Amino acid sequence: LWFLYDLILLVAGFVLVVGLAKLVRLPKLWSLFPVFVKVAFRAPFCWFWIIPLSIWTHRDMLEFGPATAVGLEIDTRILTHYAVFFLAGALCYGNSGFGRISRNWWPLFLGLAITPFLTGMEILEKGAADKEAQALLPTVSVAFCWLMIFAFVGFFRRFFSGEKPRVRYVSDSSYWLYLVHMPVVQILQIWLSGWQ
Repeated sequence: LWFLYDLILLVAGFVLVVGLAKLVRLPKLWSLFPVFVKVAFRAPFCWFWIIPLSIWTHRDMLEFGPATAVGLEIDTRILTHYAVFFLAGALCYGNSGFGRISRNWWPLFLGLAITPFLTGMEILEKGAADKEAQALLPTVSVAFCWLMIFAFVGFFRRFFSGEKPRVRYVSDSSYWLYLVHMPVVQILQIWLSGWQ
């Protein structure tokens, strides 16, 4: 459940930052910033720095897709990478422009994701011997990730944005089953570990 551990840390950090911002009356300080700085933190303009930042934080992960943590020790490299995605979600939350673009263009984003996916698979097949290809891995990995995020956010905004009790039930039960299955799997592993 490493992702929940990271999510708890990111939410705690977010709550702390928001709390401090309210304490020092950040909305008043925000008015002192130039217009171009304010615009840079709004979609779609925030993507011009968020996407390169996510590529930069992925630079040391020599795999297609972000690395995952194993254990309770905080891996700042992984946490920083996920913090970029968390920040993007916080900046785009409630942004009608982001929702409209992803809702209308999700098939395009899904189609565009094929190229970085195939490129990433080809790089992995070549292995570490091809240094030039390995240097491209963070870029194609992050490109695939963002395109799939836009595609799936758009798909679900398009087809599942209304309140549907059956869909909500499946969604909630799936999450619950994911959490509950972990101890069952661990108990079975312990029980079967002595078997040939």
